Amino acid sequence: MISLHRTTDNPPLAVLRHGRLILLFPWADLLDLRGLVARVAPEMAADEDAPRVESVTWAASGSSFGIALMRKNDTLFFEAEEWRDLQMLLYVGQELLTQMEVAEIVDRPQPRIAEAIATGALFAFQVPGRERRQWLIPRRAVEEWNR
Repeated sequence: MISLHRTTDNPPLAVLRHGRLILLFPWADLLDLRGLVARVAPEMAADEDAPRVESVTWAASGSSFGIALMRKNDTLFFEAEEWRDLQMLLYVGQELLTQMEVAEIVDRPQPRIAEAIATGALFAFQVPGRERRQWLIPRRAVEEWNR
């Protein structure tokens, strides 16, 4: 089982749980993880000779245990179906929207969108290095939240 949670720490931390293993990292690194996961096909899990794919803080490669996801000294291994689950969790392939765009779509004031992000009711990626306009929200997350 794969799950993703956000802590209430300031700055927020991401908790990626894969089976009994837990990886804790800054929430701001999640957007980079999404980019890496989008570039690695699930079929890489069956190819231990697949080349290493790197991003700013993450790397992935094929291994005899599936796709090896690496960050600093931590490594998690994913089978192809688990990698697809991770892609779903990270909204790979979904358009990313600003808070203003979401406010227009759901016809709610922007402060309500910010509040939903702050409380964890609305999933959003934190854009590293920004204080303003620092959140990007996947379209599917908006649809799930607005039901």
